[in-house]
Amino acid sequence: MTGCATLLNSGTATIMAPPGSAIDGSPGPIVASQKRSHEVILPDGRRCIVESHVSAGYVIVDIIFFWTIVPLLIDAVTENWKTLDADSCPGVMVD
Repeated sequence: MTGCATLLNSGTATIMAPPGSAIDGSPGPIVASQKRSHEVILPDGRRCIVESHVSAGYVIVDIIFFWTIVPLLIDAVTENWKTLDADSCPGVMVD
């Protein structure tokens, strides 16, 4: 038995930033782990963070469909519930 997020979430996402930006020190786009936050430096020198956070959707689906503690524990321990949020970074997208 495994959790919903472990089955559906690949654990990585593509971060795309405006030309001339750097994501974690590398030119974008990059394939990045969803288990940690990532720093973006925009061409004008501003810095922002693409935040890693627990997705309520995965938690709710685990609770509704699996009804036992095992899938919840698996997803929590593996951190597969996490997704990336680029709302605080203008022009940055996460796919």
